[in-house]
Amino acid sequence: MEKDFPHRKALPGIALLTLLATACTSLETRIAEPWGQPLLDDSSLVKMESALEIERHRFQVPDGPDLAYRVVKPMAYGMEYHYARSDDGVEFRFNIGNPPEERAPIAAAGTVVLLHGWGMDGSSMLPWALGLAENGWQAVMVDLRNHGASGRAPAGFGPREGQDVSALLAALRTADGTDGPLALFGVSYGAVAALYAAAYAEAGVVDAVIAMSPYANAADGIHGMIEGMKSQPGSGLRGRLALAHARRRYDDARIDRSIAAAGQRLGLDLAAIDVRQAAMAVDGCALLLHGTRDGFFPMESVQSLADAAPRGQLVTLEGEHHFTAPMRMDRLVEPLARWLDAADGAVCPPFEPHPPADTTTPTTGGVGSNE
Repeated sequence: MEKDFPHRKALPGIALLTLLATACTSLETRIAEPWGQPLLDDSSLVKMESALEIERHRFQVPDGPDLAYRVVKPMAYGMEYHYARSDDGVEFRFNIGNPPEERAPIAAAGTVVLLHGWGMDGSSMLPWALGLAENGWQAVMVDLRNHGASGRAPAGFGPREGQDVSALLAALRTADGTDGPLALFGVSYGAVAALYAAAYAEAGVVDAVIAMSPYANAADGIHGMIEGMKSQPGSGLRGRLALAHARRRYDDARIDRSIAAAGQRLGLDLAAIDVRQAAMAVDGCALLLHGTRDGFFPMESVQSLADAAPRGQLVTLEGEHHFTAPMRMDRLVEPLARWLDAADGAVCPPFEPHPPADTTTPTTGGVGSNE
């Protein structure tokens, strides 16, 4: 069962097309009402989930939205990852090698809650869910508020999403009977939500947080996302035209006005959302990952989050940018599973990713790999 994910170098053009270039929708509205298409169509996703025995659930946040989430049980899926970089772009695929009758259950080491990026949904974290599940971690993929199948609710750019997820964590601990270590793993927007969720959770609930490419301030993060996408090459005529239009139309002053107007609509001062305050309140281990070529959020801002967390560490991913870092499962999935195994709340181990190796040969992941 093989699923090719979209050509990620094309995503900036698509994102800008939906974020910026829709004639009838203002930038203010796009900021205030995040929206994006899932990487998989629902029919394909349902078939894949059925074949993999992935469970769908819903949770009603008290005084908040209805959250959709999926659970992936630890099992030997026979995962393979394919990552290749070339002059034409970047390619990422994953393959499920074992048929259902050969997927032996694996004893659960704990539970990791996965949080997606802006404009995505929980299904975008499916490769990570399967990879970590194959290494013994039950994976919970959440659709954040205003994304995917979860309820519509005002975006919060961190605090509101963190409150939602912290309520879900409490429910997983009680009604759903989740035991063992509990960790959070978020990417970009989801990384910020993960830090806030850990900060809001009761002491001792969250053992570890993995935050990949987070922003340190909401307004700066929005600005960085837009500027970062504007700097990318477009894919196809439509994408290149959208990018050219965005570069002409959205200068710094206009972006700042749109951020301020979106904040008023949401009842938030986006410039005052300082993620370092959340990082300071994380009592578990906090691992921050950031690509050295990330053009969205500066390295020093991510370092400030690691410095603020009582037990934080920043690990740089040499040569990776904002879109490639989440694809490097060949470098990260096994080391992260081992790091989670050791991050038991009392000890925060050092983290060392596999060295970068851009290859066109599929790399086998999962238990027993010789990477």
